[in-house]
Amino acid sequence: MLRLRPLKSTPIWIQIISVKRFFLFTPATSLPEQVNSSFRSTYFCRMFCQWQHSHTSLGVDLVPVPYTTSTSLGNKLTYLINAALVVLIFAQCATPVAPRGGPKDHTPPSVVVEESTPNPMINFDLEEIRITLDEWVQLKNVGTEVIISPPIEPKPFPTLDRKTVIIPIDLETIQDNTTYTINFGEAIQDITERNPLFNHTFVFSKGDYVDSLSISGTVFNAHTGEPEPGARFILHDNLSDTAISRLLPSYFSSTDENGRFQLNFLRPDTFRGYAIKEAEFGNYRYDVGEQLGFLDEPVALFGTDTIDLRLWIFTPLTQMKAASSRRQEEAWKIALTREASFIEIGGDTAAIIYWEHTADTIKLWHKSPDTLSIEILEAGVPFDTVAITPYIPEEASLSVSLNAKKQHPDDPVRILVTTPVASVDKSFFRVAQGDSVDLTSFGLEIDQLDPRMIYLSAEWVEKASYHVRLLPGAVTDIFGNSNDTLQYVISFDERVNFGLLNLTLTGIDSTKQYILTLLDHDKEVETRIMTTRSDRVLVFDRLPAREYMARIIEDRNANGIWDTGDLETKRQPERIFMQKIEGMRPGWDLDLTITWPEK
Repeated sequence: MLRLRPLKSTPIWIQIISVKRFFLFTPATSLPEQVNSSFRSTYFCRMFCQWQHSHTSLGVDLVPVPYTTSTSLGNKLTYLINAALVVLIFAQCATPVAPRGGPKDHTPPSVVVEESTPNPMINFDLEEIRITLDEWVQLKNVGTEVIISPPIEPKPFPTLDRKTVIIPIDLETIQDNTTYTINFGEAIQDITERNPLFNHTFVFSKGDYVDSLSISGTVFNAHTGEPEPGARFILHDNLSDTAISRLLPSYFSSTDENGRFQLNFLRPDTFRGYAIKEAEFGNYRYDVGEQLGFLDEPVALFGTDTIDLRLWIFTPLTQMKAASSRRQEEAWKIALTREASFIEIGGDTAAIIYWEHTADTIKLWHKSPDTLSIEILEAGVPFDTVAITPYIPEEASLSVSLNAKKQHPDDPVRILVTTPVASVDKSFFRVAQGDSVDLTSFGLEIDQLDPRMIYLSAEWVEKASYHVRLLPGAVTDIFGNSNDTLQYVISFDERVNFGLLNLTLTGIDSTKQYILTLLDHDKEVETRIMTTRSDRVLVFDRLPAREYMARIIEDRNANGIWDTGDLETKRQPERIFMQKIEGMRPGWDLDLTITWPEK
């Protein structure tokens, strides 16, 4: 048996040359049977790497051919040639790693067509498919990312040879006159930032043609009305409603930054179409917690059909629960398992004084001495019930805030209290312009819809500042707590710095109700419900000059809220359309027409 011993006291470059000389000049009969002359360099590279590793960790007994510093010209020439060969060999067997430092790489790898198997390919008779990339790549999650349609059994397993992805093909396992597509999903990634080769598909057939039908379309987010990037559009030839949860797709594509998808080389058949938004490592099936969209009817592809589709993805209601509920100061806080919209409460609501919902949290206030059973609904559908225990009041001072930024002089000042307000005492309020005497003509009003809000109104002067002081007892909440002494400074802008919006909605169904909400970023400015009897022209006055967003909901069941979809009952989510409003200028009226888009 061949045995090599590490030269612990010999410089590494001498060790390399010694081992290299051993493999280059040792007779073939002395080497392992499978190592012939054409593979000696590769064999040497692998053996030396293993030897060095063993040298430092395993202590394998390796004995190289002794290195001699011969003075003959022939030996010197051989030495130089061997040294050059070592450099070339180790350049070939080096392992690529991601570079450190420098700007972040956002460019995905691309296929080098000249060095790859032709795609698409007819009259296919190869034993492997080779896809060469323009940079070093890695393969990730090939078991789930790489999908072959129709399936090939056993499924070919892609491997990697430097910059080339290799897919072995057993010709006996593929059928004649059948178009096969291999979709790589996000399996092929560069080694620097894991940028995937986007939506790459290899198409081949043993016959003299490949299928040529195609589908394209857009996936929208049902809640925002915006195109949804990074979603999957999926076709199933199994028409069962449960196929999206149980089976891998027949075909799939991912949406780009504009929510667009494209599927080519499809066979004539009838399919069910779905859209899903998966987690980072998806399985191309719908799982609980993911967003889902579906087409109302199967898609029939025949002849030379080219179809453009639209889908709206939503989060089914059955997936949400009340994760926890606990008392937080005077309020009862209910945490939901995910963010939700259009939340309602039912059950023992008569004792609820006020409640609010933000993202994944519900807060409510009550004074009931009994335990309450509160039902939580999203878009009109109940999903959980929570028991709210009696409230035991504790004496505490109120926390009060006031919008002190510049506002329109015709608007009241909003005073927000952390708990619902029971009463206000005007005699404990002091309002003065600058250093002048206190005003006597001002009004106070508690908001009937949000009892935490107090409106302070007066004949405010443009470009003026006011001092507002609340003495103890000015505000009392439902639990009997009142404020300490509080002081604020408020200011008012000029009327000319605000604008007016005349908004007209066209293209809508006169038999349906619509809900229009004006948004300042994510904050609701005002909501209007447009019934079949109302005018489609809306006026929004005293708007600060900035960009807004109009959100319009097609309220099909006229319940005043947005309703999501349901696959089981084939109910699509109510449509939402978003329109950016630009051009609001100080002192100007803006006339804007929004046209409701066709499906």
